[in-house]
Amino acid sequence: MKTLQEEAKQQESDASSLDTQPTESSCKSTISEKSIIQNSSVVNLSSFPSRIEEGHSISVIDQSKNLFYVHSFVSQSEADSMRTFCGESGRFQRSPQTGIADKNGAENQARTSSSCPLLFAYFYMPRFEEVKAKSQKLAEELSLTWDVTQRAAKLMGVGEAHFEPFQLLKYSPGEFYKQHHDHRGYYDSETGYPDRPITMLLFLNDVNGGGELKFEKLGLEFKPRVGDAVVWSNIDQDGRADPEMVHEAMPPEDGIKMAVNIWVRDKAFTDMRQASMRQH
Repeated sequence: MKTLQEEAKQQESDASSLDTQPTESSCKSTISEKSIIQNSSVVNLSSFPSRIEEGHSISVIDQSKNLFYVHSFVSQSEADSMRTFCGESGRFQRSPQTGIADKNGAENQARTSSSCPLLFAYFYMPRFEEVKAKSQKLAEELSLTWDVTQRAAKLMGVGEAHFEPFQLLKYSPGEFYKQHHDHRGYYDSETGYPDRPITMLLFLNDVNGGGELKFEKLGLEFKPRVGDAVVWSNIDQDGRADPEMVHEAMPPEDGIKMAVNIWVRDKAFTDMRQASMRQH
């Protein structure tokens, strides 16, 4: 008997075999070829409401949670470039833990991925020529990161100063990030505000098996697809951390999974040093 992941993969393989003219902008798959797992069933993304925002095709997964699937948020070539950031310079390190005790008082030690903060585009872009003089590779990273920042800002309707430095993620086979919440208010209702009202997870490569973004309480799993992104609200209508938005990164079974955490803050950054206070 096939697993749900295998069934979803087979559906996409069958659909893609009918597409004789794939293009880079489609990042390999059209909407009709893509599926997610919802309440233990494979559901095609074309069955969800859709709309176009800022030139991007959006599948509305759960309007009440502001949970959206963004198709081809970056192109294949942009994703290829972003995967090279940090690697040659050895900037990847073991991903930081939350540093916050969980609901039972135990320190969260449930993350085994590697990560690398990219250049803080909002503050470094005015110094682009200075960065370029030091390193052409860093200049390319800054230019693309700033372009994606502006793209995300328009899509989410927030200013560029509200974005944390992007965090490039790398999961080797078997690595994971167990269930967690992106908003500090989930862990500490007194001092956890303000924080991150919105998260975007941008996938930089396809993963053949495993590697799903899983929202257990919502019954949803998203397979990584190069260039696509998932956006969600971490807070409820009252501005409090929504406990149903806990999620986890399932381990890839074969090959490396790469993605980018794009976090939006309640308050705009006024100093680059403020970012060091929250990079996990």
